[in-house]
Amino acid sequence: MAPMSREDALRTLAADLGFDDCRITRVDEAWSAGDGLRAFLEKGHHATMVWMAQTFARRQHPQAMWPDANSAVIVAWGCCRRANV
Repeated sequence: MAPMSREDALRTLAADLGFDDCRITRVDEAWSAGDGLRAFLEKGHHATMVWMAQTFARRQHPQAMWPDANSAVIVAWGCCRRANV
């Protein structure tokens, strides 16, 4: 049997920990989410969450906070789960 890849091992661990999804993406390339965040803030959608605007510079791209990062692991957990689904 071939050894499990790092990506598969991370996905398995995330599932074992109860997460609904796990994705891995590169962060050493262009990051369009920063543009989306900027637009979100400019439209005032952050309401009273002032910290979002105050921390935009470091949140607009993962490498702004972690300069040596090459990839990111993103996990999702559905907080509105129904019993017996």
